[in-house]
Amino acid sequence: MRPVSGTPFPSGPNSLGMAITPDGRTLYSVSAGLQLSSLAVVPGTITAYRIGDDGVLRETAETTAPGPVIGAAVTPDGKRLFVTVSTGSTGQVLSYDIASSGALTPTGAAPAAVPSGISQVVISPDARHLYVSNFLTNSMSSFAIAPDAGLTSIGEPLATGAQPAIPSISPDGRYLYVGNEGSGDLSGYVIGKDGALTPAPGSPYASGATPHGPIFSPDSRRLYVANASGNTISGWQVGDDGRLSPLPGSPFASPDVARVVLSPDAKVLYAMTGAPRKSGKVSSFAVRPDGGLTPTGYPALDTGLFWHDGSNAFLTPNQGPAAALRADGDSRALTRTFTAAGSSDPDGRVVRYRWDFGDGTVRTTTTPRVTHRYATAGARTVSVTVTDDEGCSTELVYNGTTVECRGGAQARATEQVVVGRP
Repeated sequence: MRPVSGTPFPSGPNSLGMAITPDGRTLYSVSAGLQLSSLAVVPGTITAYRIGDDGVLRETAETTAPGPVIGAAVTPDGKRLFVTVSTGSTGQVLSYDIASSGALTPTGAAPAAVPSGISQVVISPDARHLYVSNFLTNSMSSFAIAPDAGLTSIGEPLATGAQPAIPSISPDGRYLYVGNEGSGDLSGYVIGKDGALTPAPGSPYASGATPHGPIFSPDSRRLYVANASGNTISGWQVGDDGRLSPLPGSPFASPDVARVVLSPDAKVLYAMTGAPRKSGKVSSFAVRPDGGLTPTGYPALDTGLFWHDGSNAFLTPNQGPAAALRADGDSRALTRTFTAAGSSDPDGRVVRYRWDFGDGTVRTTTTPRVTHRYATAGARTVSVTVTDDEGCSTELVYNGTTVECRGGAQARATEQVVVGRP
């Protein structure tokens, strides 16, 4: 890691949330203004920054909200931004359409009321449901999202532990977990097909002092959370029913930790510190095959920020690879050569090729050229699926607020070939 030129960049006061568009080009930072502690209703802001190829942030626009803005989430398709706004002791959810430039326009949908003036928002990976953690009322609100961004409540708010903050949804869309800062535990829920939440088996789970911002691994099988007042990181295995089991060695020592983030391939965990009156630092852990954490030994990076708080640590979305396929050789032969050398990755490199030769044979290689001999003549549908150096391929991975891997159909290419033609 190394600092981006010009960092840290100015933002609004009391920023407790941000989100990034799937293309990695626009970052939204929300501000609660200067009077958050008094729950005064003063205008908040949503500041849009363009992210340069060099990582430099350039402010492009600022949108004023009717009250302090607390949480933010961009939909998986990058077309809308939802934010939570304080109205005093209660709050509301507002929505904006996102232009290709990153500019925001209110959708026109009516605000949805929530019972807490301090709240965070997450969206399901299928973009059909939205959830809000209500910090002041110890509850979680659930909504169905209409095509016009309108929100309809799904039942009454569900009880959590004390002071829930920064919920997270598993990328497979099956589970929601939130850290309860006041009770030192995690509340887990199973997400139904209708968006309704039911408590996960064994919930709540004791974690540590002030659990802050749980995160799921891209495969939804592990969960990590910073225990901000406990100087530790807890790690869990997620069972098929949503039940949590501690990972070997958990909890892991991490002084002053406030937030954790996983790399797209889940091989590195980054830990941000957030103690008052101390400049925040980013350290790193290697994730072992069993999910345990081992310090990498690399020097911690000083961010120049004090008292890191809220949902304010993200990696820019990994842009998925694009596959290209060409068949070489004589169509009269039973042996054909295929190349995927034209495949590309906008922010890295392609490292794995999975070939399906259309005759029931599949093969995985680390090089883009392969030869295959068919047993019989005929037409075949051949395909190659590519994976980049951060583990991104055909699947889009979304954590509830921001896309982590912008995978998609472009990672697979097909071609019709004829072999053994007379």
